[in-house]
Amino acid sequence: MQTLCQRTITTGATLESVALADPQVTAILNPTAIRAALNPDAYLGSAEMLIERALRSYHTLLEK
Repeated sequence: MQTLCQRTITTGATLESVALADPQVTAILNPTAIRAALNPDAYLGSAEMLIERALRSYHTLLEK
């Protein structure tokens, strides 16, 4: 991953395009899996639930 990110910095290419062109990555993941892994909805989709959980914990601490 570090090597892929470094390539994006030096080339200006997207992480997706660098990953899709990397033989080590494509030996393990197909293009659909690469795109899914890099889709922000997959990891940002939980943000609301995590914020709500943190706020509930915070309010519980305040009530003690």
